Amino acid sequence: MKTVLLLMSLALCPSAFSASRYEKVLADMNTLQAENPKRVSIVSIGKNGSGVDIQAIRISNTPNVIDQNKIGMLALGVHHGNEGGAVPILMDFAKKVLAEFEADPSKADNYEFLLVPVINIPGYNANSRTETGIDPNRDYPGPCKGTLPNFRLKSTKAVADLFKTRIFSAAVTIHGYIGTITYPWGVGTSDSRSHDHSYFEEIGSKLAATTGYRYGTSTDIVYPCEGAFEDWAYWANGTWAMLFEIKNDSVADKNKNVAALDQFFFDVKSSPSLNFSFDNGCESRLRSLDRGDE
Repeated sequence: MKTVLLLMSLALCPSAFSASRYEKVLADMNTLQAENPKRVSIVSIGKNGSGVDIQAIRISNTPNVIDQNKIGMLALGVHHGNEGGAVPILMDFAKKVLAEFEADPSKADNYEFLLVPVINIPGYNANSRTETGIDPNRDYPGPCKGTLPNFRLKSTKAVADLFKTRIFSAAVTIHGYIGTITYPWGVGTSDSRSHDHSYFEEIGSKLAATTGYRYGTSTDIVYPCEGAFEDWAYWANGTWAMLFEIKNDSVADKNKNVAALDQFFFDVKSSPSLNFSFDNGCESRLRSLDRGDE
């Protein structure tokens, strides 16, 4: 009888069912912490516009404090609520990092990871791209954004504020679903090459060999857009920032992306770029090429 009443209540109140999506993520995060108390803590990076804490996994030998002496690495999932494949990738990657730390104590001594499985909690619960009608991955500042608004969402501002707490040498943001690996510049410019283009290209080619994806700048192989996280992270901080557009939610594709994340974070340079200025010139006409679906 209780089961019948529960099913009836879920049918009458869909939000009760959808809200459980993020609750399940939180349960999995807490289980990971409980199983690895010496290397995992669950921390809030701030509250979103609904007053809900955006929770993250910190993996470190000193998980309860930020250690500025360690190499900071950041991975973000679910800017777009309908791209939930990022969650199992980041949860499996967390387990892989813990295994790496166990196998190689020097990595545990030198690295600190912060993984945020879900940025857009309302969108994730509703399986909707936007957060309260706003695209989070168009909400960051950028070199070609002009007068377009920034940080309308508390969630994206919380992500940006993380960079005030420590240096992140590298960052990955996970989206879907086309099967590409992209890097700056992905903005409206006819010359998408950053000063670090050859290094990004070198990294991209190695990750593409692991995933089987195409690689390049978003402007060149997907479309230009303004206000994406990876462009902002590199433009504002010199962080080696990449975007993984996963191909699908299959186990095989997930495993390839977990392997690529591991490859990227432990191979990339241990300090940010010092030559990340943008001086390529912006073309506002290219904004019309942003389809707003990736």
